[in-house]
Amino acid sequence: TLPIMLYYQLLLSFSIYFLSIYSLAAQNDYLNLDILQKQVSISSPALSPDGKQAAFITTRSNFETNSYQRQLLLIDLATKEQQLLSTRRGIAQPTWTPDGRHLTFMAIGDKGRQVYLLPIDGGEAVPITQSKGSIIRFAWSPDGAHLAYIANEVFSQKTGVEKFNRSFEVGNV
Repeated sequence: TLPIMLYYQLLLSFSIYFLSIYSLAAQNDYLNLDILQKQVSISSPALSPDGKQAAFITTRSNFETNSYQRQLLLIDLATKEQQLLSTRRGIAQPTWTPDGRHLTFMAIGDKGRQVYLLPIDGGEAVPITQSKGSIIRFAWSPDGAHLAYIANEVFSQKTGVEKFNRSFEVGNV
């Protein structure tokens, strides 16, 4: 029940923030870009195995670059202290390792979307996958010894006349 409680706590925090932004808009009788830029969405809460910390992603609109800025944050549930863990492009799916000593997440790197491993005690996130195709989802085995993932298939580049051949063969059954 604790993960559900955490989820509702984060949802409540976001709702209060969301309502406060709209109350600012109500004071000015209109909603403008300055108020919209203050909006923050919270997603992907991940509770640590010991239940003492939670990781989550915040997303803010950047109207100058016409993009979203995502941050991976860690919060100590007892003290409410927050720590910025990463601002890598395309951050998604924060997941704790079963032993709780590392946090893994997907982000876009030189080779597309890969899984990164971040020590909670400090240090840089390092890619732990080298998939040719971008990773879609991943999961740890219960003992933390193995990581399974699903990635997009990478097709070989055709050249010459074969470049336009989009046929396929059906084998004998």
